[in-house]
Amino acid sequence: MMYERERRLLVETVRELESTDVLEVGGGAVGLRVSDDHALVTPTGIPYRRWEIPAGELLVADIRDGSIVEMGTRLGAAPTPMFLALLSAFPEIGAIIHGHPAWSLVYAAAGREVPAVTNAFDKISPVPLIHCDDATLKRQYLETPWPVFYPESMLRRPDVAAVEAFMVEKASAYFGPRRAELAVHSLAFTMYRHGIVVAGNSLERAAADLAIIEANARTAWHVEAIQGRLDGQPLGDQAGSAPVGVGA
Repeated sequence: MMYERERRLLVETVRELESTDVLEVGGGAVGLRVSDDHALVTPTGIPYRRWEIPAGELLVADIRDGSIVEMGTRLGAAPTPMFLALLSAFPEIGAIIHGHPAWSLVYAAAGREVPAVTNAFDKISPVPLIHCDDATLKRQYLETPWPVFYPESMLRRPDVAAVEAFMVEKASAYFGPRRAELAVHSLAFTMYRHGIVVAGNSLERAAADLAIIEANARTAWHVEAIQGRLDGQPLGDQAGSAPVGVGA
């Protein structure tokens, strides 16, 4: 079995993230660069089995063309083409995590960028929202298909590949000007009504920064509840103001 040490690291990291509800059973995936040419990708259906991943079930895919290098019994999860495309375009990225954590999903569902309210989040901010309604884009593709690339390593779902291609285009435009920041922290974006994607220079960095983003989103929601939008302004326009009941 190829990349045994890296497989153990991925399985252990996923177990930790699931135990703290950063990854949950609604869906998600993890990709890990293991060489210049190869990536480990979590297989389809794993979130619905409480993220119980036998190390041998992780799929090894070629980063450049998405072909299968080694696999267990399942193909790669839906975000596989996005993971591989971003890993190929950005050698600075060592790992990518996609999840549906509760608090950042609140803002994604509301169609809002996650506001920065904690100092730990400041270095990662901004975490923009990519506005793409999965169901709408998939329906458009099925009604009027256009050429899309979906790798051998993912399920035969060209409509899903169409969504992933849209995300890659938007994410690449966002990551490009900020790629130097990947040396010190992750870059991330949320997807409208869907979830979050965090890309870091290592799996440990991506996992840690995902936890920071989620803690910030949770705090932001509570800050907004406390402030009650008393002045009628979005939270982003209130930066620097003390929460109600807190003195200078």
